[in-house]
Amino acid sequence: MRYLLLLSVIVTLSSTAFGHQGGGDSYLHLTVDEDVIDAELGVSLRTLSQITDFDDNGDYKVTEDEMRRHLDAIADYALSRLTLSVGDTPCDVHQAKHEAVGRFAIIRFVGSCPAPLRSLTINYNLFFDVDPLHRGLLRLEHEDRTHTAIFTHSQDTRNIKLVEFSQWHSFRDYVNEGIWHIWAGFDHILFLLTLLLATVATRQPGVSLVANSYRDVLIGVLKMVTAFTLAHSITLSVAAFGFITPPSRVVESLIALSILIAAINNIYPVVTQRLWAVAFGFGLIHGFGFAAVLQELGLPQGMLALSLFGFNLGVEIGQLAIVAVLLPLALSLRRESIYTRVGLSVGSAGIAGIALLWFAERALDLPPFLPSAPSVDLRAELARILPYLGNHLGNPLTLAGIALLGLIGLHWMFGKIEVSVVSAQNSSSSRKMRFARYFLCLALLVISIGTGQTISHAQQEATAMQRAASVTASLTEPLRQQLLVSEPSDPAYQEQVKALSEAIVFLARTGDDAKTNTTDMMEQLAQGQSKPALAILQQLAQQAAAGGQAFEAALILRHRASVATLTDLELAIRIYREATKLDRKSGRTWNLLAYLLQHTRRLGESELAYNKALELGRATQDEAAVALAYERLGATSQSASNPEEAEAKYREALSIYNTHRDKAGLARTYNHLGGLYATQGKFNQAQTMYRDALAIHETLGDRTGVAVDYANLGGVYIAQGSLEQGKRMYHEALRINKALGRKASMALVYSDLGGVAQSRGNWQQAERMFREALRLNEQLGYKPGMASDYTGLGEVYRRVGDLSEAVAVCHKALDLDKHLGNQAGLAVNYTNLGFLYRRQGKTDTAESMYKHALALNKKLNHTAQQAGSYAELGHLYRGRDDLEQAQTMYRASQVLFKKLGSKQKSAEIQSWLDGLDIASLTR
Repeated sequence: MRYLLLLSVIVTLSSTAFGHQGGGDSYLHLTVDEDVIDAELGVSLRTLSQITDFDDNGDYKVTEDEMRRHLDAIADYALSRLTLSVGDTPCDVHQAKHEAVGRFAIIRFVGSCPAPLRSLTINYNLFFDVDPLHRGLLRLEHEDRTHTAIFTHSQDTRNIKLVEFSQWHSFRDYVNEGIWHIWAGFDHILFLLTLLLATVATRQPGVSLVANSYRDVLIGVLKMVTAFTLAHSITLSVAAFGFITPPSRVVESLIALSILIAAINNIYPVVTQRLWAVAFGFGLIHGFGFAAVLQELGLPQGMLALSLFGFNLGVEIGQLAIVAVLLPLALSLRRESIYTRVGLSVGSAGIAGIALLWFAERALDLPPFLPSAPSVDLRAELARILPYLGNHLGNPLTLAGIALLGLIGLHWMFGKIEVSVVSAQNSSSSRKMRFARYFLCLALLVISIGTGQTISHAQQEATAMQRAASVTASLTEPLRQQLLVSEPSDPAYQEQVKALSEAIVFLARTGDDAKTNTTDMMEQLAQGQSKPALAILQQLAQQAAAGGQAFEAALILRHRASVATLTDLELAIRIYREATKLDRKSGRTWNLLAYLLQHTRRLGESELAYNKALELGRATQDEAAVALAYERLGATSQSASNPEEAEAKYREALSIYNTHRDKAGLARTYNHLGGLYATQGKFNQAQTMYRDALAIHETLGDRTGVAVDYANLGGVYIAQGSLEQGKRMYHEALRINKALGRKASMALVYSDLGGVAQSRGNWQQAERMFREALRLNEQLGYKPGMASDYTGLGEVYRRVGDLSEAVAVCHKALDLDKHLGNQAGLAVNYTNLGFLYRRQGKTDTAESMYKHALALNKKLNHTAQQAGSYAELGHLYRGRDDLEQAQTMYRASQVLFKKLGSKQKSAEIQSWLDGLDIASLTR
């Protein structure tokens, strides 16, 4: 058992040593002058060798000639992964003169940023996809201050405050970098390990000398670490201040040589006393290695000493952490022959072999001899698994090992175990001491295995959650298309996304319990194949119900319904109903069910479901749930063309949100009311509601909400005839959406701008806007948006007289709406095609189109659209000289317009009827 424990440590250290070969670092120097940034990015050949596009001869190594040939391509690659921005607004970047200097590609560019430039956000994503250990070293000079930072795979974005400057933050960053530098610098770790091995035991010809006591070992280790720290602090300071800067290749070669000499000294001892002197001598060399990082990064002006001290402190903390892990193990095993034979001799021989290969690579600039282990960014991995470690801390092996350690401690204290002084020649130690050592090794082994299991389980859970998040992200767009949602920030849609995310997380955690390959199931789900996931959830729900766990079964059914929403809304509704039967007190399930009922135009059932959610919210005194239910009931009443009831429900929601100071809820409901007033033609009231929502979103810093509010205001101004003001609102919404990268919302605004251009008769600009919206929706694969854009283009081509092109794009819209099952869209496009075919003289085809539109509008209970379809059929029959049929259609249209209270339309139709009467008399 002790041998296994020691062997695992040696293998672990060897594997980390093999992973030493990584990519190089790049540096980014920025000089800020008002709102202009002069920038220089330096990328080494070692870094560029990671990118095969720049390797012409395929030897996995970019030469200086290859670098010069691809200098422009390297600049394009780098600048596509580097972003400077002020707030949400990116800076404009213009490339300057690039050049190859020695073994570095120097990329120069100038950034123009929005004024005033008080802070700068830098997103650095160079090379992380090919080398997770890559780092970007930043030095930013502004006025008389220098700001520094380091970009890593786990921290690729930095926000530099140019006005506020905190020495503490800079000091903390340097301490942090010192810690991670020593942990990632496996050559430094191997050097410390080599000296540590000899601190507790040394070999002499024919004999092994073991340290006499813990006190001797601790003093020896303290001397060694202190000497090493003092030495590297001296040379690090000398190099950092620029007094001596030896070539990096020479320093790295000497570091490898120092490890080799120290390891050989463990096998064939020359220096057996005062190992601290060896540590001090070689520490001077290692200090120059540490300085290479600071030389590339640059120390901030005005706090050179503090930053240097912080880096040294971080290195020291990192060293002590390594010693704290390895020293107890060495102390517990130092009297065993396995330590001197395997740990000291074989371990040192292995370290010597690795150091020899490193020395050859560095001194002769040869390709790596050692196979590289998979690169792991320790900081990124720790950040990834940390949120999940708490779920697995109760590992039985870890707890058992800790309990065993406690028993050993108690036995040590109360059993009065004496620590005898035993040399390597005298193998007789006290029975109690040997007993304690055995159980100490057992406890450490059990804790190590338990800790490994804990980390492994946390890694598995983190991986599962990442996979779940990835699958959810891939399904949000299909879900948006299925629900025909235009604005992705719509709160009801976001509730559906949240439910889907919860279902996928549940599947990721429990899929294996159903004897199913979770990875394959997730991949199928990401591709839109939901049947395997639905089958697993059905099985789990049945098991829970059979076990009398009604609440758990209802929850699983809710997850199943949210997955079914992706492909089959009717199935999802049936499953939600089943879930409500098992758990009638889940307001969440009632809300999700009600939304789908509303979406499928079952407004009466939807209202009943929302009222059930309202009742549950009141019963539990959950005011947030009550307000949300009122808000959703208002939307249902609005869909049912009941504006008075809708307004009353929205006002109830407003009252509760206002009482509880729920600003997000207030803004959301103001937008609902704005939309309600706009459909009623109450544009001044709509404008007031949208401006109230805008003020709240600006206070909350919700730029997504601000963009939506500007777009809503744009629509109101257009409806009021204020085209220029409406256009300004749309452009402001477009600017914010561009800054946020919200392509779906950008497409919506472009489509709105197309409508503005149409209303002004600017058909060329209207076509450009609709084409731009179509391009974005095609990129997103958003078919409802594409259908709407084709419809808009059809209107443009009709207006300019290109009837053939108009018919073609309207048919494209029709095909998309058929695929989506979008009956409202189908009705619109059947109407448009009817008009186009009538203009082309194809009256039979036009009649068929109009009748299709009329049937759909009746089914959807769209009264105004029904009236329009009857009117169009009246025009068609009048054109055929079928006056009786035309009169029937006109009268049906007039009845509906009177029902809607539209006196103007009724009067217009009456004039057409009068015209028919005159035509009949003149026959």
